[in-house]
Amino acid sequence: MEDFRHSAKTRHIRLLEGVAFAADDEDAYHCFIKRPPYQPVGRPLPCFFVLGEAGGRLPQDLHARLMNMGAQEKSPVIVLPSNGLDAPIAYDGPLLRQEAVLHIIAPLDNAASRSRGLLESGMLAERRVLIAGLGSFGSSAAVELAKAGVGKFALVDMDRLEPGNIMRHQCGVADIGRFKTHAVRDAILARNPGAEVATHELDLNTKLDLMLEEARDSDIVICLTDQGRSRFNCNTIALAAGRPALYARAITRAAGGDIFRFRPGGPCLSCLFAQGAALGEDEIASIRSASERTPDYAPPGADMALVQPGLACDIAPLVQMLVKLALVELAPRGIGHWERLREDLAAPFYIWANSRDDIYRDWKPMDYQFNRNSIMRWYGVRVPRDEHCMSCSLA
Repeated sequence: MEDFRHSAKTRHIRLLEGVAFAADDEDAYHCFIKRPPYQPVGRPLPCFFVLGEAGGRLPQDLHARLMNMGAQEKSPVIVLPSNGLDAPIAYDGPLLRQEAVLHIIAPLDNAASRSRGLLESGMLAERRVLIAGLGSFGSSAAVELAKAGVGKFALVDMDRLEPGNIMRHQCGVADIGRFKTHAVRDAILARNPGAEVATHELDLNTKLDLMLEEARDSDIVICLTDQGRSRFNCNTIALAAGRPALYARAITRAAGGDIFRFRPGGPCLSCLFAQGAALGEDEIASIRSASERTPDYAPPGADMALVQPGLACDIAPLVQMLVKLALVELAPRGIGHWERLREDLAAPFYIWANSRDDIYRDWKPMDYQFNRNSIMRWYGVRVPRDEHCMSCSLA
């Protein structure tokens, strides 16, 4: 709108056509002067922005001019005061008969404006997160971090969204066939239109130099892939870049899961596996991950039988814990709430027991007890650094 006022002064433009999107029963409209960074929903129709004259007066022939420009009966009209001080006024159509309630979402172009209305906090506006793997974990984590106010993202995934993905994914039917990076980028921008999002549609295992560059430009590396090779490559990248890293996974049918956090100077992912602390088999949630575990001599379709993902509600606790651990790493020091969380979440490795299946089959029900191992709980685990680790001892 400030650009519009500037154009009015320099180019004498006092009437500008935009586009509105009518949602649901057309009692709410989203109006834009220029294309937004996300995909709006609803029926599109013309809307108009008018620069008001002194005292709020409007041109006498405004209605005729609007109709000649293709205005519809319900085309919203937003009047901006020329002085830039008075509040804009919205009307419910070109006849200007009734004023409508107007909410302005200003461009989120600085740390101060990021805390107004849309986001929970502005303290993370300049933080940058590298996320590798944008399946059910990665898409949900990215959106939650955007909602928390993280302002910069680098997204890495080579896959496109398939029909079988959307039951656990942040993106839906409208995004099927799109690269996951693009779909998740739009989901981020729908929550935080001011975010900066870089996307890379590639196999990270083949572009380690690029991944290292992105890691050095980021504050944290979050690896949520479903392959051991890519996780260990991310481990190497985090070590070389000197950045903290998080790794999360669900085990068979989301019976549980675990999250590992690397901090520079502490145990790395290779140390974890050297200690034998990584329990359970990874959940097989896609044909690609199933095909990697199917023997070459298996009959056609055998990989389909291996795909047994857990429900979205089963992975939600893992995602929420992952996001909280990420925010602990990203939050400024000295803030009471976050300092207490740093004390609470001191362990490098966390195990979530979700149901009495797989490796948790013999565990006790949650019941009413709190002093024994049971499902539906988190457990922090000590992981010592391996002095002979071939990864971090040589980094």
